[in-house]
Amino acid sequence: MLKSRKVWFWGLALALAMVFVISACGGDDEVVPGVTDDEILLGTHTSLTGPIAVYSQISNTTKAYFDYINETKGGINGRKIKFILEDDAYSPPKTVDLIRKLVEQDKVFAIMSGLGTPTHLQVVDYLKERGVPDLFVASGAIEWVKDPAARPNIFGSLPHYVGEGTILGQYIAENFAGQKLGLMRQNDDFGGDGIDGIRRGVGDALEIVGEETHEAVDADLNAQVDRLNAAGADVIAIWATPRQFSTAIKHARLDLNWDVPFVLSTVSGNEFSIALSGPEVLEGTVSVTYIRQGWEVDHPGVAKHVEI
Repeated sequence: MLKSRKVWFWGLALALAMVFVISACGGDDEVVPGVTDDEILLGTHTSLTGPIAVYSQISNTTKAYFDYINETKGGINGRKIKFILEDDAYSPPKTVDLIRKLVEQDKVFAIMSGLGTPTHLQVVDYLKERGVPDLFVASGAIEWVKDPAARPNIFGSLPHYVGEGTILGQYIAENFAGQKLGLMRQNDDFGGDGIDGIRRGVGDALEIVGEETHEAVDADLNAQVDRLNAAGADVIAIWATPRQFSTAIKHARLDLNWDVPFVLSTVSGNEFSIALSGPEVLEGTVSVTYIRQGWEVDHPGVAKHVEI
């Protein structure tokens, strides 16, 4: 049963970022880009519009938390946090231009929670070359963590997709052994990492009858679902963003009357997919989660999030 994830819970990551900022500011005579006597300047690339605009809540929630720190704590050591949000609409060429603006024109101290695997891959080496702290990338690509020594300025924030896929693949192997598995994925490192994990977890427990890919801008995944249906898939593992995943499961359930089980990434295992598909359509899907849920208001951290 899909568990609704109501919020992205960033408290720990943001607290760690603040510690990093404090330690990086150094002595009174040290000049640090984006840090003055009364301000710390941070920036991000995010998707306020475009195919994954549902995730605008990550940057908006981060800004709300910084505003809360400014209003209640006076910032960090007397410095208010200014957070610049740039909308790349999940377009890698836009990401490149916007990150250059943030670094070279705005002169931010750090990039905070840059959103998206295909987008951030285009700027990660540039940020390293410029010596810009690259804090808590909003992507689970294994690229960020596979060789920490090679990119000492970058900090991941999510469990990586290969590990997540491996866990889900093991679930598939345990519950659908001997049956036929269909794979669906976004045609980039995001989808590749996840399905790599699925294959590792499944091993030889199931026959894989197809691996369908799609581009981040595709309007729907109907044709991909049709091909896996024709191939006789008994279960589908899918690595997609909420809008595209929702087109796939709605087509299967509502158009084809096909109740094939879907196992999906946490990227789509959340309330966005419920809103786009409807709870009845998503009944029985399986995903994972690693953070507190928004309905857990008895938890002090979630209660504080709701308050902010």
